[in-house]
Amino acid sequence: MDNSYKIATIINYCTTDYKFIGHCINEAKSFSDQVIVPVCDHFYDGTPEDRELLEKTYRENSSNAQFCEYKYDHNLFDNLKFCAPDVYSRMVGFKETRDDIDFIIFIDVDEIIEGVRFKEFLDEFDFTDYNAIVFSSYYYFREARFRAKKFENSALMVRKKVLSSGMLKRVIAHGQDRMGILSVVPEKRIKNIPGLDGNPMIHHYSWVRTKREMIKKAQTFGHKSALDWASLIETEFSHDFNGTDFLNGYEYEVVVPYITIGNGHHVNDHEITRSFIIPVLDYSPHSPYNIETLLKDLENIPGEVICIFNSIEVFDRLHNHPRIDKYCFNNLNAGVSRSWNIGINMAEGQSAFILNADIHIIPSAVEQLESYLYSLDKAVIVGPQGTHLDFKNLSIIKYFQKGTFNEPVQTHDVSGFLFAIHLKRYLKHHLMFDVQFSPCFYEEWDMGLQIMQAGLACYAVPVNGFEHHWGASQDENLSINYFGRKISRKEIMSGNRERFVAKWLQSASNEKNSVLELSTI
Repeated sequence: MDNSYKIATIINYCTTDYKFIGHCINEAKSFSDQVIVPVCDHFYDGTPEDRELLEKTYRENSSNAQFCEYKYDHNLFDNLKFCAPDVYSRMVGFKETRDDIDFIIFIDVDEIIEGVRFKEFLDEFDFTDYNAIVFSSYYYFREARFRAKKFENSALMVRKKVLSSGMLKRVIAHGQDRMGILSVVPEKRIKNIPGLDGNPMIHHYSWVRTKREMIKKAQTFGHKSALDWASLIETEFSHDFNGTDFLNGYEYEVVVPYITIGNGHHVNDHEITRSFIIPVLDYSPHSPYNIETLLKDLENIPGEVICIFNSIEVFDRLHNHPRIDKYCFNNLNAGVSRSWNIGINMAEGQSAFILNADIHIIPSAVEQLESYLYSLDKAVIVGPQGTHLDFKNLSIIKYFQKGTFNEPVQTHDVSGFLFAIHLKRYLKHHLMFDVQFSPCFYEEWDMGLQIMQAGLACYAVPVNGFEHHWGASQDENLSINYFGRKISRKEIMSGNRERFVAKWLQSASNEKNSVLELSTI
């Protein structure tokens, strides 16, 4: 297949769909030569857009997409039929396509195209034989794990030269959306097109929302109808999901989500489902990565960012960074355990990610960690690296590190530079990092035993989308300024070793479940 054709993807967006925008753009840019996001300055019901959230959207995504904001015309929009506002927005995007564009893909921001599979499709399928292609999609309701058993048609791909603004205006006049666009495009046209493997390449998350988000969507979107949306939504959320949606009557199955839908960063009126906790002491001089490169990584990964600053120098420079949603400043270095506890206490997400400031991470790593966290038996902590330990001799039996294993492994601990916490289980069982193992060392072993004592589990999982260079903690000559006093690595290790033995080994003979019994996995 000749892949020299230029493709533009036009993504309809408003801030009620904020939690999808990063995912949608990141996937689209992998196969698009131009990504255009038309945005109205009002919702389609005529109420003003959330300006703060719009500006945040632009800051976070403008390097990957072209945003085109247009003004709401009451004289026009108040008289449009049914889906016409959606096509008007698509027309705004159409007018911004470059002259060299050959094909245009029209999608909504809650339609996530699998970029890798779509590129393979474009390479193998003779799409240039057609003036228009409508792709089949998976459809989801309430949560990203509830997927309809029936496929839908959603994304539309059109040869640009057979489409015009005048044709789009005719579609607008009839109150139609993409099927209206399809109808005005000359043959040859096809529908219900899946990927090369026969399965849809598109995930439609239109109604993957909380009750509050559903009500907001119904109040502001362009699909004008006489339905009593508020009553329908109230009834739907008066019970657990029963396997059928109130919109189409589709039946659903439970699947592993393609993406983890977080509601994005810490913004008013948006539920937070994921928290990133980053203790920050310095600019990680031992590593090519530091807190600023990590914040750049997190720009398009949904979730609130919580920084625990342990030095005035970094705090002064970074506390107003636009990607930091919350922070705590300690005027003295409080150490690892205390910093993690502070961050966990500030977190509002369902999952909390602990990250070293000197790590590089990509979105798929976060999504994979979260998927394992919610699917593995009794998992409360998962990370990409962990160990099997000989507690009796205080030694490592086997270290599971990146690239050395292909299946999740239950471990005695996970490495502290990157891990995810199931906060509901963590808090329910009153788990907390023991601050006596400060400023560092043995806190991970201690947490592993706390987890096993609670009847839960931690896992090393095969996730590779990160880079981390061992640094200060491996330095034999390390000294740390902890609460204003300098302590050598040797002093910290020996002191915390004694505390660990006293807590878990010397007291074991007086307890029914000794550490040696607990550590059987």
